[in-house]
Amino acid sequence: SANGATVTINVAAEEPPVSWVNLFIDGNYIASSPPLTFSWNSTTVADGSHTIVVQGKNSSGTVVGTSSITVTVSN
Repeated sequence: SANGATVTINVAAEEPPVSWVNLFIDGNYIASSPPLTFSWNSTTVADGSHTIVVQGKNSSGTVVGTSSITVTVSN
């Protein structure tokens, strides 16, 4: 649950072939890494449920893993 403004999103890439990750919120591309820490201004979305997806890619650009979490925003 996020209350107001900036939320820090930390990504743990446990598989060695992950070279970078792409971050999506509600299906919208937000940013790429490295680094594996992102700041998200939650006031840019409506209150309620939102899905954060991280897509890990190897050095060739092939998706090697995807993870998601649902959060509730209350600004």
